[in-house]
Amino acid sequence: MEKRQSMVIGGNTLEIIATRICDDEWSLCIENIHGIRTEWCEFFKTADAALKAGRRALETDGVEEFISNEGFEYLP
Repeated sequence: MEKRQSMVIGGNTLEIIATRICDDEWSLCIENIHGIRTEWCEFFKTADAALKAGRRALETDGVEEFISNEGFEYLP
């Protein structure tokens, strides 16, 4: 099960995605328009907590970290 929330910041659209791992464990990632995901190593008790952490990261860290593909290598 997934819960998603789109955010547009400075003309950049990012998708915040919470994915249910088990009853009280949700993972978090932020996906850019190129399909590149930034995954969190920590887990959250609820989908809402995960989405809130994703929003907070975008608001405090800005979008550049999530939209830049510098240094990213596609695997063959």
